[in-house]
Amino acid sequence: ESYTGYSGRLERKKAFNGALIVDDTYNANPDSVRAALKAISMLPRPHWFIFADLKELGSGELDFHREIGEQIQKDGIDHLLTVGSLAKHAAEYFNGTKIHFESNQDIVKYCLSELPKSGTLLIKGSHSMRLNEVADQFVDRERLQPQLFAEVLLKRRESPPRVLLVPLAPGERLGQLNPRSLEA
Repeated sequence: ESYTGYSGRLERKKAFNGALIVDDTYNANPDSVRAALKAISMLPRPHWFIFADLKELGSGELDFHREIGEQIQKDGIDHLLTVGSLAKHAAEYFNGTKIHFESNQDIVKYCLSELPKSGTLLIKGSHSMRLNEVADQFVDRERLQPQLFAEVLLKRRESPPRVLLVPLAPGERLGQLNPRSLEA
């Protein structure tokens, strides 16, 4: 329960919204993916998994990714998010909720608005896929890329007031947002 892990190796972190992040972004191979999936099995649900390509697997890379997709299915992941062509191949063998993204920035945008407050987010892929940068953006709100997101505080009669993370278009500034249009 108190184990936090080593940097990027099953490291437990608190997300921007209170969810539990298991940052296993240091590096990856098929066995370490299976071990990470087992490691989160007893952690709070729902289980979300950001999975990126595993590199340097040689001629068997498609088979390894197929096996991982099947393992993700068996281990009861609730929501699979993938980036990279090999991870997309793995997702073909997963029957649950899944979304493939073209970039790490797209995953960040999605999770900042959709990641549940309760539950666990496992992040895993080869180091070259730079998922450590994704994990950092979920944890440290000061480092959120300002050109992508802005916090908008909705003034409502509710207590406490709600906070939304709103994606900004490239070149758009916070002052150009109309918070009233977001209240619906």
